[in-house]
Amino acid sequence: GVAIVQGGDGVQLRSDWTMRRDELARQVADRVGDCRLVVDIHGMADRHQLDLCIGAGQADQAVGQELVGYFRSLAKGIRIDLNSPFSGSGPHALRSFVSRTSRSSAIQIEITRSLRTVDTAIPTAHLVSQVVSLWLGQQK
Repeated sequence: GVAIVQGGDGVQLRSDWTMRRDELARQVADRVGDCRLVVDIHGMADRHQLDLCIGAGQADQAVGQELVGYFRSLAKGIRIDLNSPFSGSGPHALRSFVSRTSRSSAIQIEITRSLRTVDTAIPTAHLVSQVVSLWLGQQK
C-alpha cells in the first residue's frame, strides 16, 4: 500500500522526527508499517522554476528516478528534478525518518504554487495518483 501525508505547520515540522510525539508522528507510525511507499507532499515557491521536485535522498534514489520517469511520460514538458532543491534528507524530513526507521520506501514531493491553485490542484493530485499507481503496479 501507500501512505500519503501532507505536512502541516512548518515550524513544528522542522523538529527532528526522532523526537516528535505529536498527532502527525503517531499517524505516520500507525500507517507506515504495511506500506511499500510513503509519499510526503509539500508546496514550494514558484521561484524554483520547477513544477515538481521529488526528494528521495540517497536511500530511495532508484524509486525517485522511476517516479520522475513516470511523471515525464504522463506530463510532457513537466519541469521536474530529483533531490534538487529538496532532497528530504535532513533529520526534520519525514521522508528521511521513514527511510531510517522502516522498510518502506519514502519520497517527498514538492509541488509549485501554480499547480496548487483552485484550477490546478485536482489535476495535479490526479497526476500524482497516476504516477504512484504506475509505480506500485511495477512492484508486483
